[in-house]
Order: sequence, then structure tokens, then C-alpha cells
Amino acid sequence: MRITAGFLKGREVLCPSGRTVRPTSSKSREGIFSVLFSLSFDIAEARVLDLFAGSGIMSFEAISRGASNSVLVDNSPASLSVIAENAQKLGIKDKVGIVRQDVSRYIGNIQESDFDIIFMDPPYAFNDYYGLIRETERGLKPGTMLVIESGSEIDIKQLQTEIVKKKKWGDSFFTFLRSVPRSAE
Repeated sequence: MRITAGFLKGREVLCPSGRTVRPTSSKSREGIFSVLFSLSFDIAEARVLDLFAGSGIMSFEAISRGASNSVLVDNSPASLSVIAENAQKLGIKDKVGIVRQDVSRYIGNIQESDFDIIFMDPPYAFNDYYGLIRETERGLKPGTMLVIESGSEIDIKQLQTEIVKKKKWGDSFFTFLRSVPRSAE
């Protein structure tokens, strides 16, 4: 698989072997960044969080397009090893933080100033999108974008996020959300 745009365009990214990781297709990645552009989201200097990071392709694509850095979270040693190898091979090790932790534990520690965009690509069998979003949004500043990849269209209740776009590329569904200001309680 190859990076589709930016200063790393055309560079190869390795993927963990086996069927546990399904990397986001190049068509989908191009589509995601086109949608973000159409929503006036500026990836330049953005701070990225990549949950269920797998191969790291979404982070590497974002950095190639100008994001300042990315934190990649996964609990698979095989995925984290491949992510580290990819970052080294691409020469962007200094822009990447790799965290071995269960995503649900990690998101409980997100601080409001930490990230501008979050990519979430849980396993297709995952079904608690509402809970994942509810826990994630507690630490988001207004305007933070969330891009969720799923195997079927997800129906979520909106909390402190608004659905701004839904797309389908191939067999994958993508939900784009934006964090909104918290209401006074």
C-alpha cells in the first residue's frame, strides 16, 4: 500500500500480516482528505490521534499532507512493530508517538488541547460506537474532527459532536463528526 499525496506520496507502507488489520484503501483515504478539505478543515500543522491504528496509514497520510504529528494507539504488538518500522522507513519517527494501550483506557486521558483530528477505525465487529464517541468527546476542544470508519452505517446519538458528513467507499462507511462547544450545565 502506498501514500497517496503530500511529501511522502508514492512511498510504501507495510501492513501487519493476517486478517486482523484491514487498512483504509487509497480511494477511501483520498476521499477522506477531500471531504475534510470541503469542510474547511486544514490538515496543515494539525495534531492527529489515530485510534485502532493498525498499519498507521491514516497518520502517515496526514503527516505527508502537513500534519505536525500523530499519536497512534493500538494494543496489538504486531501492529505497533509495523508502525514503528514504517515511521523509521519514512523518516518521520520524530513526528510519531506510538502507544500500546487499549483504546478505551487511552481516551479517558485525552486533554482538550491535545488533538485537532481523530481517526477511529475499530474492528468491524465493534459495536459500541456511541460509547466510544461519548468517552472520546469529553476531552475534545470545539472544532475537533472525528473520522470513523465502520463496516456498516452507524447510527449514533449526537452528544457534543455533530455529524457533518457520511460517505461510503467500497465496503467501508465513514462518519465525519465535529466537536461542538459544551453547553453550560
